[in-house]
Amino acid sequence: MNVLRSLIGGNWSKLNWGLYEILTNPRLVTLGILLVVVLLIIGSYPVWRKRILRGLMIALCTYWVIISPPFVALAEGVLMSAVPADSGETADAIVVIGRGAEETGDRYPQALQLLEQERAPELFITGRYNFPRIGRLLDDYDVSVRQLSGTICARTTKDEALWASTLMGPRGVRRIILVTDRPHMLRAYLTFQWRGFSVIPHPVALNISSARHSMLTLREYLGLVSYGILGRLFPGSTHRLTNPPAELVQNIERWDCEAIPAKQPELLQTQQSRHQQAS
Repeated sequence: MNVLRSLIGGNWSKLNWGLYEILTNPRLVTLGILLVVVLLIIGSYPVWRKRILRGLMIALCTYWVIISPPFVALAEGVLMSAVPADSGETADAIVVIGRGAEETGDRYPQALQLLEQERAPELFITGRYNFPRIGRLLDDYDVSVRQLSGTICARTTKDEALWASTLMGPRGVRRIILVTDRPHMLRAYLTFQWRGFSVIPHPVALNISSARHSMLTLREYLGLVSYGILGRLFPGSTHRLTNPPAELVQNIERWDCEAIPAKQPELLQTQQSRHQQAS
């Protein structure tokens, strides 16, 4: 059982996103269901065939309702109704949570704009591949690369909150502006509060297909249920920020999880080239 739990836990993220990619392809889903229908019609399954056919057709109709724009707007609106509006207050840091390439939206330009507006003195980025994205945008904003830091080890929202609190909490970061997409915002907001942060949400819109938007939103409902069961959605004490577990600190050092400009030479090169052009 422990081996099975370890195997599933280690591959859950890949399985989750693999299923997401399948379900966000309406043509593939429709053809797959219709193929099963055809096989049932030409096969010899007299007892269960009618029930299965009926169930498959209901599933297909339900799927097309779920990926429709009105359903997406309703499902996302329910999630956002529980998220407070951006108060416009300043904070100790801006935290940007990463997504896949298609689901990124304009979170990085918006985060840099907040930094430029002096809503916070630093920007914390999660995800191994997101520093290059920031680097390509630096020329458009009056910010210093040395205001950027982050972690390259986070794979889940829980990881992002854990690493952010472990790296920034001991430095005195208490209030953050959290930047992520609208479907993800409620779970991220509650998870970062769970780690002891005071959170100002700053959601960004997504410009993706209705099918991808729908499945991303439904995935967040499932995420809220699982995180709730695991106790990750309840506000935590700031003690977690000032006294991160020794194991987490050791893991950051062991896995070299902290991302800073000195470890991101492409950012420094981008900043230097900008200064040279300006002079």
